[in-house]
Amino acid sequence: MCWPEASRITSCLVYPCQKHTWESLKKRGMLYHRAALNVGRRSVNLVLMAIPMEAEVEEMVQTLAAAVS
Repeated sequence: MCWPEASRITSCLVYPCQKHTWESLKKRGMLYHRAALNVGRRSVNLVLMAIPMEAEVEEMVQTLAAAVS
């Protein structure tokens, strides 16, 4: 089976942190960082994001959605 090549790819790296670290990052507007690369005809979007181990799922989903949009 042959799959068509995607013209846009998004990749997320989520790393654990302590809650006080996450709150400090949030206060400073640094919960995630994004980078965009063009590779040939592809657009590759990279997202690096911190999530506290004791996170509320709903809040993390909203943060991740904001990071990739």
